[in-house]
Amino acid sequence: MNWWGRLHIPGKLDRSHSRFAVGLLLLVCSCLSLAGTARDRPINKDRQTDASNNNSKDSQTSQTVTLRAVQLVQAGHTDDAVRLLRAFLSTHPSRLEARLVLAGIYAHSSQPEDAEEQYREAVRWHPSSSAAKLAMAEFYNVSGKLTEAERALQVAIQITPTFVPARQLLALVQAREHKYEEAKQNLAAVPVPSETAARTKYLRLSASIESGLGDASAAARAMEEVLRLSHGDHEVQLATAVAQAQAAKWQACLQNVRPLFADQPNAINGLLLLQAELGARQDFHTTLKALDALKMADREELAVRSRSAQLLADSDKHIEAAEELQRATAISGSGADLLYDLAVEQYRSGQLDTALANVGQLQRSSDSAELEDLSGDIQEERKDYLAAVHAYQAAVALAPNQERYRLALGAELLRHQNYEPAALVFEQAASLFPKSAQALIGLGMAQFFQQLYDESVSSFLRAVNVRDAHSEAIEYLGMTQLRAVEGPKPDVVKQICSYADEHSNETSALVWCGALMFRRAFMSGEASSLPEVIQRLGVATRAAPQSAAATCALGNALAWKQDWSGSRIWLESCVHLDPDSAEDHNHLRRVYLQLGRNDLAKQQAELTVKAHGEQDVRESLSKKFSYQIMSQP
Repeated sequence: MNWWGRLHIPGKLDRSHSRFAVGLLLLVCSCLSLAGTARDRPINKDRQTDASNNNSKDSQTSQTVTLRAVQLVQAGHTDDAVRLLRAFLSTHPSRLEARLVLAGIYAHSSQPEDAEEQYREAVRWHPSSSAAKLAMAEFYNVSGKLTEAERALQVAIQITPTFVPARQLLALVQAREHKYEEAKQNLAAVPVPSETAARTKYLRLSASIESGLGDASAAARAMEEVLRLSHGDHEVQLATAVAQAQAAKWQACLQNVRPLFADQPNAINGLLLLQAELGARQDFHTTLKALDALKMADREELAVRSRSAQLLADSDKHIEAAEELQRATAISGSGADLLYDLAVEQYRSGQLDTALANVGQLQRSSDSAELEDLSGDIQEERKDYLAAVHAYQAAVALAPNQERYRLALGAELLRHQNYEPAALVFEQAASLFPKSAQALIGLGMAQFFQQLYDESVSSFLRAVNVRDAHSEAIEYLGMTQLRAVEGPKPDVVKQICSYADEHSNETSALVWCGALMFRRAFMSGEASSLPEVIQRLGVATRAAPQSAAATCALGNALAWKQDWSGSRIWLESCVHLDPDSAEDHNHLRRVYLQLGRNDLAKQQAELTVKAHGEQDVRESLSKKFSYQIMSQP
């Protein structure tokens, strides 16, 4: 809910006749004053001559009639006010203030067609009047006719570029149309008011625009200023807390919403407090209990349970999320969506048998690819791999044109070393979805594990050329080439390094260029390239300090150079980042021996034995890829 978007709409009239009448008169007077009376005279030459001859007298009469009409409205005699104004306008049709008051009365009395007619008449008689355009735009804005309101305001600004009320209303209208960039530009042309009420409206509009533009921090700052001006207004305090939550300013949000919930224990305040506590990583169970204690109708409680479950799930509190959904399903009595969400949270919290039972219940009513896919995930966790494959196959059969189910099936086969059928699945997916980098990467992985190295490189390079998939494809190409029996292929190293040179901000390319260049040089004994290798790896480690590939390669390159102290620093970081690499533990052992640290060398010898072998490396690569596939929405 965009609380700070509850903006005051200029010209939106109060229900009270008295306040309506006074407000309308003030609005008309201020518009005419701001716009300039010279612009508000009719253009028609015959009428202009008549108005010029009798201007002073007509003006006094108009003011008298208008004031009398306002008094009649105050007294509740709206019909009499309308008759008075219509009679006056029949003989003085060009009087703008009377015309606008009449239009306002119609608008307030829920007679929009009559109101629009009067506004159109005002503009027809005064085509150069920015005040008339503003009043018409006010009416259109309140009526929800935003296109018409924007058009009228654009004309008003063309007539009077410095007409501040038109600029601010235009910003509001454009914000309501989700034209946030244009709205921000127009609001920027409005001086920030100094008077408290006007400043508050300005800041709330600014917050709404910034929120629409996605700048949650700017929206929160604007609402915090509104709160400082509002002196404890609970609605503003809540709106500010919402803005702070969207900006992830959790501590500030808690300072506002915690006392609100204590003072006004309702569902809205409680859910916002729960969100803030989860965001701030604070204990949230007391708030959950307080929400439980609220007296709510079933419909409201169902909504609250569903929302709290979503917040908990988003914060990886899957056990509590499942409990909330369990209660929600008990309230609703049925509902496939709730039961599905419950099964998902039970699966994520390790309640596998219960989750599978709920999926089965849903499947008995109506099976779907989504249900089969979830069933496959659950069966995988239950280590019933054959059942998982069958479920993923069923998902593909039920939704043959959806890429993600084919990828899930291929990833499951790949994870359990069924490389040939995995390759067939990914190859078919790549044919059906030629823009799928994931299908090509999966195919490259399956081919690599079948020792089809040339085909594997070709698949990875095709994936590199898929838009927005360079980094991931280069990473898998690099990981497989690093473990190639004959070493990285020269053309692969050249292509990755060329890409790195052309895209200096692409960290994956920087890392794998350096790592593969070192591997290629070391295996071929080309020590002459060592300076370039070390230079490139230095760049890569600065760009990606948490990259085990770059860190380990730099440590090993320095060892090749016999820079034992430098090598020790980088290889110690290497085995910390990748503790399962037997090869790097062994390299570090040799460095320690060179430095005379036999005690540390002994420890690394023990870790070398414990580290995973080549088959485990394959398994870790398969798991990494399948995890990425499974974790996609």
